[in-house]
Amino acid sequence: MQTRRTNLDPHQDGLPTTKLAASAEAELIGLARSKGQFLTEHTLRLIRETLELRGVTLTEFVVDVRPHFRNNILNPSGFLIDRARRFHQLSQPAAVPVSSAPVQTGATVVCGACKGQQYVLTEKDIEPCRECSTAEFRREWEIKETERAQKIRASLSASRSKVSPDDGE
Repeated sequence: MQTRRTNLDPHQDGLPTTKLAASAEAELIGLARSKGQFLTEHTLRLIRETLELRGVTLTEFVVDVRPHFRNNILNPSGFLIDRARRFHQLSQPAAVPVSSAPVQTGATVVCGACKGQQYVLTEKDIEPCRECSTAEFRREWEIKETERAQKIRASLSASRSKVSPDDGE
């Protein structure tokens, strides 16, 4: 006795048996067939796995791709696979980017001399701002300046010792 096949399309074997998933897959198969292409089992599995990795149900995916099949899609399998891979990029509405920097209110007062930089450019040098820098900040600045001056003197004396008049020139 020969049994009757419930699935008449040999390319669509191995589909899930749940009604909701089967209806979503059947609609996906129908959409591809409307463009003259059969979805292979491999392509359907690839779409299902890709969507599962991204946390998207097949029903959501079918709802998203259905309007696109009114267009002239020449490669439905490629379109569906690409759309599944980039589902969140292509289906989410545009949003205004939120800046990570906190928004400053008008309550903060900026120093007029240094514009909040804590340094002032004089005729010869850069110095800590006298209006807004703290005593500790100025002390640290003086220590760093002393270290810089020592390094400059050491490098100058080292370069002078390399070029001495006794080298025989």
